[in-house]
Amino acid sequence: MAFVFQHWKDDFWVRRDVQVGREQGGMVEVLNGIPEGATVVSRGAFMLKSDILREKMGAGCAD
Repeated sequence: MAFVFQHWKDDFWVRRDVQVGREQGGMVEVLNGIPEGATVVSRGAFMLKSDILREKMGAGCAD
């Protein structure tokens, strides 16, 4: 399943699983998973994914 980052409030973004449909001209149809008109990330999602991974791994590292 695909996912998007949907704007929640202030500087917060939430990962939402979505079902996608057709692709055309760089656009992707979202069939369900977010409300119509929702604000989502179209560029720079790598930075949000990196933040999520960092939170899951925790601070520091093991030697």
